[in-house]
Amino acid sequence: MRPKVILVATIERAPACLRALDALGFEALFFEFRTGLAYKSQFIRRLIRAMPSLKFIKRNTVANINKQLIETVEKYKPNYLIATVAENIYPETILKIRSRGVVTANWFTDLFTHWHIIEAIAPAYTLFFSSDSGILEKLRELKFNNCFYLPEAAGELPAQLFLENRKNIYDLTFIGSYNPEMWKHREKFLSTVKEYGLNIWGPEAWKKSSLKESYRGPARGEPMLEIYRQSKIAFDIPYNDSRSQGIGMRPFEVMSCGACLFVYDVRQDMARTFVPDKEYVPFRTDAELMAKVKHYLANENDQAAIARAGYNSLATKHSFKERIKTIIDTANKILPS
Repeated sequence: MRPKVILVATIERAPACLRALDALGFEALFFEFRTGLAYKSQFIRRLIRAMPSLKFIKRNTVANINKQLIETVEKYKPNYLIATVAENIYPETILKIRSRGVVTANWFTDLFTHWHIIEAIAPAYTLFFSSDSGILEKLRELKFNNCFYLPEAAGELPAQLFLENRKNIYDLTFIGSYNPEMWKHREKFLSTVKEYGLNIWGPEAWKKSSLKESYRGPARGEPMLEIYRQSKIAFDIPYNDSRSQGIGMRPFEVMSCGACLFVYDVRQDMARTFVPDKEYVPFRTDAELMAKVKHYLANENDQAAIARAGYNSLATKHSFKERIKTIIDTANKILPS
């Protein structure tokens, strides 16, 4: 009989996790933690934001989700419960589930900006995995020893043949928000290389920036990925004025599309997860960025080698299967049999 897992996830992340669990030999049941009126109805969500007196709707929705999870555990009798973020599952709900002999793990992929949630829920789980080493440092300062590093994962990757048939329409691509207060270096760095064929997609706020001539419009979801598939070089320029050391989804998205990834190198977890100057190109200063852009645009074989190494790294080391396996292996290693 295969061991049982309840996967507490969003509808977007569930398919990849469920396929990983099946490939690893587990029977899995999906439990969606963002459901009900307060999550599914945009009208209700807007109404709650406009009228704080209606927050009871959200509270009631969350209470019902927690009740349903406990009932699901009692009926399904899993060996493991694996949650991905699950910020609305009460610590007391997890503790109640643990009291039934279930090993509970949370793979929390949001960064330090969600510390107020993490501080409350992390101690409740048997194991807590974070994609931000800054979070782990803080948790260990608080004497929590159930915490481990586990970065984001790549989604489904296309066939390797895809790399040979990419259309490099765009020399330099950046897709992301414009907010000079939060991302203080984006406009500065991108201005340095705008003459080398810069293209920017994101919110219309870019039209008010010094880079308005490089702005091409909004791009999210599949259109965003299609742009990366047509780009030689794509940038990730995170903010660097917080304790966060984790990396978001952009490196995984760019690498999965076969573009050469350039990263403003201020998050230590980037080099912890990928190999600098082999799987991605790091930069710290305007001069370094300009020199590297000029080199890789002039040397397409070097550019393609970085892109291929990044793609291969995702395929071999950063799949959902590898992440789920790490969670299960860690549980089996440190917990008494």
